[in-house]
Amino acid sequence: MLKIQEILTDMRREPLALTGTIPAFSYTATSDRAGDRQIARRVCVTLGERTVFDSGRVEDAESLHIPYGGEPLLPYTRYRVHITVWSEGGECAEGDTHFTTGPLDGALAEADWIAPSASCEPYRAYRMRKAFTARGKMRQALAYFTSTNFFDLYINDKRPDERRFTPAASPSGRRYYESYDITDLVTAGENTVGLIMGDGYYTRSYNRYACWQYEGIRRVLGLLHLTYEDGSTETVTTDGTWVAATEPSLTENSIYQGEHYDARLAMGFTDDRTEGYRPVIL
Repeated sequence: MLKIQEILTDMRREPLALTGTIPAFSYTATSDRAGDRQIARRVCVTLGERTVFDSGRVEDAESLHIPYGGEPLLPYTRYRVHITVWSEGGECAEGDTHFTTGPLDGALAEADWIAPSASCEPYRAYRMRKAFTARGKMRQALAYFTSTNFFDLYINDKRPDERRFTPAASPSGRRYYESYDITDLVTAGENTVGLIMGDGYYTRSYNRYACWQYEGIRRVLGLLHLTYEDGSTETVTTDGTWVAATEPSLTENSIYQGEHYDARLAMGFTDDRTEGYRPVIL
């Protein structure tokens, strides 16, 4: 039996922040027939009910880096990929996946770099938050954030996933951002987005010889892109309306020495308490 085992877009499984305008598709096909091989393939990409790319049947054994050749991709949009494979043994197999484009064409430029303080204390963690109102039910909600140091993202006091040590270390002059699907966490009405920021590499104690160590003001950049059921969209960005405070429960943090955490002092981002919060610095 012929099967398609896995489909990748730009060598990633269902990416949330595709930045290339001409993605490439790769897949693995298997057969239980000895010596069987692919003789033809077809790649279709759809947006809703509309086909934006159809390669047609291509008589080819290639299954790696098949380029997209359809309509220009839209930012913050999920596309469905359907692949059909024919084998020398006369069988046919089909498989589906999807990919989501990120903030194409420098859309993160609409956000501001914000800092919790003009002078951050070494080994201390900081919290930053913003309340926002969603005017209806979500069709899709995506978050894109980066920082000079490690952070954990929270939407209504819940983390989108369990990843740690974000964002990834990046070379000088470049900053990688993290992408999150937060559709199930944003509700109609009042919501809160929050971050807890630790030192990460942003400390002279990391290693004085390390090329990725940083000193100075810790800062974060990001946005939420909300798509409502009626198709309308809205963005929530880092800007001067955010507030920040020292994180009370993390009394010390270091990628060498770990964390000192006091659960008695923990508080949520949706907590009504406002003591200690102050406007962020642009």
